[in-house]
Amino acid sequence: MSVCHKQARAAAVGEGFACYRGLRQLVVEWVGCEEAGGSGRIAVEIRHGGNILSAMSKAAPLTPRNRSRSTSDDAIELIAPVVHNWTWWSDFLQREYYATSDERAEWRRAATSIARAVGLRPGMRVIDLGSGSGELVFNLALHGAEVLGIEQSAPLVEHCRAEAARRGVAAGFVAADMYTFQPEQKVDLVVSTNTSLGFGADAANRAMIARIANWLVPGGIFYLDTLTADNAEEYGTWTDTVAGGKLVVHNTWDPETKIMVNDPIWIDPSGTPHAADRPEIVQLYTRDDISTMMRAAGLEPSILRRAMGRRVEQTEEDAVTTWAAVRRDDGEVQPMGATRRKQ
Repeated sequence: MSVCHKQARAAAVGEGFACYRGLRQLVVEWVGCEEAGGSGRIAVEIRHGGNILSAMSKAAPLTPRNRSRSTSDDAIELIAPVVHNWTWWSDFLQREYYATSDERAEWRRAATSIARAVGLRPGMRVIDLGSGSGELVFNLALHGAEVLGIEQSAPLVEHCRAEAARRGVAAGFVAADMYTFQPEQKVDLVVSTNTSLGFGADAANRAMIARIANWLVPGGIFYLDTLTADNAEEYGTWTDTVAGGKLVVHNTWDPETKIMVNDPIWIDPSGTPHAADRPEIVQLYTRDDISTMMRAAGLEPSILRRAMGRRVEQTEEDAVTTWAAVRRDDGEVQPMGATRRKQ
């Protein structure tokens, strides 16, 4: 799941994270130090704009510089961020952010909504691309489907396998890059939700849709839920509580290139910031672009008005759009039982 997708989803239903638009960087402000029995503590605040995101006080040497109430190298070193790659971030966010009790309830509703939309039956073969926390895989499997989750993060896949065993759910997970993955047999349904498609280069994203169409049996369905460029916007900087700490995400949107960038920092309960070694970059497309790519791949796209268990009907004003695209068989579109409209 793209970090930006959750913010878009929250904005659509009026839920709020603390949003600070127009702010651009974290500022470390050294507050001062206090002497206690010959030792000292240095106090540091991490700010974003005028907002205090974290304040901490840790043991530090009492030096003339510290006592001078000027910027302290000790303070900067105290909060130097721990830098992680995206394998760490995927594992952390999926387990701690997208698999909370509230999120699990959302995933259950999403699975029920998808099952109804595509007419899911026991024994159907399903692939979830970018399966993340595995919650959608678990819940689709409970509908009797044979579900395989594809996730690039090997630690996350191991976690999902263990979680499936713990829950007694028959579901499979494979650690693989979805842009190179190839299933062993045709499937009835391919699911890509929460803007999982778009992390590749433009050519790779376009080729991905054609590859997905080739994985499907005639009449099979590609279910895509993603942010689109039509109504995308820049969310600026927003925060949310995660794992007892504070997640800070700076989001930018370029309407010309249709690229959205998210740069996350998590400030853990001790006040230590954790940063990503690179930002998350997502290529978005307009609804017309996606529908055109689907048709070129031999799919017949329909945009769903109600999808993913959301409580409100989706309109053309929304940032998120959901498709159910049916693979054509000799030019004949197979019927499906869903509330939909042609695109």
